[in-house]
Amino acid sequence: MTISRWGVYLAIGLCVGGASVAHASSNYDGSWSVSVHSKLAKCENATAYYSFRVENGKVVAASGDATVSGRVTESGQVTVSIRHSDGHGASGSGHLNGAKGTGTWRGQRSAILCSGNWEAQRM
Repeated sequence: MTISRWGVYLAIGLCVGGASVAHASSNYDGSWSVSVHSKLAKCENATAYYSFRVENGKVVAASGDATVSGRVTESGQVTVSIRHSDGHGASGSGHLNGAKGTGTWRGQRSAILCSGNWEAQRM
């Protein structure tokens, strides 16, 4: 898996999990733009930008071959887990507040442990 694909999976997952059981709408539902930054150049060469959706408080994956699960609580706490079919994965957490959010992520690419931060903005 390339480094940039981690950014895609993380961003999709960061505010986006599959189809959900009907729940009340969330204050954070809607489209978001996320920028993903890495602490190590080996993990992400540059800041990457992606979009995602929150539906009924769940992070909704648009596409891809990763399993994404995530949630945004009523208070704006975000948690997400991404697992790729080859066994690699990443997780992230943070907080949304109004139309913005920030957090951190961690994952593994081969033998390299990767981590960094993310920033989100409502579109």
